[in-house]
Amino acid sequence: MNVLQRFRSLPDSDADGFRNEHKYICSTAQLAELKVRLAALMMPDPHSGPDGQYRVRSLYLDTYDDRLMRENEDGTSPREKWRIRSYNMDRSYVALECKMHEGDRVRKKVCPISAAMFDAIICDRWPEIGPQNPPLLNRFLTLHYTQLLHPTVIVDYMRTPLLFPEGNVRVTFDCGIASGAELTRYWDEDAALRPVLPAGRELLEVKFDDFLPGSVQQAMQMRDLQRTSFSKYYLSRRYHL
Repeated sequence: MNVLQRFRSLPDSDADGFRNEHKYICSTAQLAELKVRLAALMMPDPHSGPDGQYRVRSLYLDTYDDRLMRENEDGTSPREKWRIRSYNMDRSYVALECKMHEGDRVRKKVCPISAAMFDAIICDRWPEIGPQNPPLLNRFLTLHYTQLLHPTVIVDYMRTPLLFPEGNVRVTFDCGIASGAELTRYWDEDAALRPVLPAGRELLEVKFDDFLPGSVQQAMQMRDLQRTSFSKYYLSRRYHL
């Protein structure tokens, strides 16, 4: 099963409930050392590619008054983000996602949409609300028709995931995070993108259920490694605004 097959199996639900999410900004050297340390304890995600990576590209959306971005800036809790995501630039699977935040805990709801529907949304041809749609899609469409939820920015990066069964731990190394405002060129490999972080800085994310095993915590002990409230969407929007 590859990464697309894995995400195709996700239901329109939040079966795993809320999870803890910790983020760290790392230097390229720190990230390389952490990969070596954690790879000795954890297993690669079997759904990633032969090199252990896959590409993530997301289209983030916000309301007419940028409410979601302002809530992120203010640290509002609870709050949510809406995005449409693809993997490895493959049009055969496109996912609508709503990510909900309560403090340090997050929960994600997902439902697939067709690439044709996604292309229509980018071109401001929105589908109708209807009983044939998954509940998450209808809530998304309701936000568009009532609060003018609309596409705002593209975020693109390469992700390397590692897994640890105890505690349901997932560690991801996100490199080359970049954003772009040419929304109609979402599927274009040559779409103009700019780095979100300074050169030599990358993002480490650690997600787990109720506890982070001591062995993983110990492997992550590193000088100057500090948690951050980093948001790919917020930093990308701030630049393009």
